[in-house]
Amino acid sequence: MEAARKRVFEFFKTVYRSIPTFMDIYVLDDVVKPSQLRSTIASEIRKNAHVTDPKVPSI
Repeated sequence: MEAARKRVFEFFKTVYRSIPTFMDIYVLDDVVKPSQLRSTIASEIRKNAHVTDPKVPSI
């Protein structure tokens, strides 16, 4: 379980750091602010905080 938790944090950090690139590639400046995108991503990850089996597929 600790390895899965570590992977989630690494994924989150990678995505968090990539937000400016996503904003540029998909021209999201007029649609959403980077802070809103970060908040949405964090809330989606928190939705699955209750999962205890790392083999459970996400929906």
